[in-house]
Amino acid sequence: MGCTTSSSPFKDYYLGNERKKRCNCDCHKGPKSPLDPLGKYALGGNGEAAETYKEDARIPLTGRQRFLIRRSWKGISRNIGETGINMFLSLFEKNEEVMRFFTGLKSVKNLSELRTSKVLENHVKGVMLTIDEAITNMDDADTIVDMLLYVGKSHTRFTGFDPNVFMLIKGPFLLSVSDTLGDRYTAHMQDIYEKAIEFILHTLISGFNQDDKKADDSPGGKEEDTKANSNGYGLGYASPKPGTSRED
Repeated sequence: MGCTTSSSPFKDYYLGNERKKRCNCDCHKGPKSPLDPLGKYALGGNGEAAETYKEDARIPLTGRQRFLIRRSWKGISRNIGETGINMFLSLFEKNEEVMRFFTGLKSVKNLSELRTSKVLENHVKGVMLTIDEAITNMDDADTIVDMLLYVGKSHTRFTGFDPNVFMLIKGPFLLSVSDTLGDRYTAHMQDIYEKAIEFILHTLISGFNQDDKKADDSPGGKEEDTKANSNGYGLGYASPKPGTSRED
């Protein structure tokens, strides 16, 4: 529509040693939009090109999928507390045996009482913070893999904890995300969220299994650590790394 171009609508440019083509149309303002036949670039809502994403074999999502889940996750972030509570209520409703890992919830008599529990609320904050960090930093594989391995490893402090419990989160997580997003939770987004949560949970399990025996090496071992964490945070919550802090 009135777009003025040179004889060719595209001009060459270089990214490192790689030759690419960029739109040469005069109607574009600011940064030009890269020609992206392979879907390697995600376009922002204003038509401008987002940054180029490097692929990493450790992350099961393409650059485009990572862009889409971060954009979608903003809708979750605005209701992250409620989404997390609903996720755990669904988890406990379908897997009552999991509650034994939460010593602070032993006095809770029903799901209605559980919804208003401060112990659960504090735990939800930790779990959802971990998931939030993973999803919003999906382009930084080194950081999120290290973080998730650390969180998984931290659960070796809980006597008798089964790392396979992590995978029980998948269904309740997807259900709560679907409830929060409503019509925005399309089949395409469901596929992306499934890949993301499976990656997160499998990495947590890897972290636990990576060091599950070393927790017993020091005097007191797991028993001592469990007493130090008497609130019963037995799923998805990790104490902050040295030099950092986390508010409950």
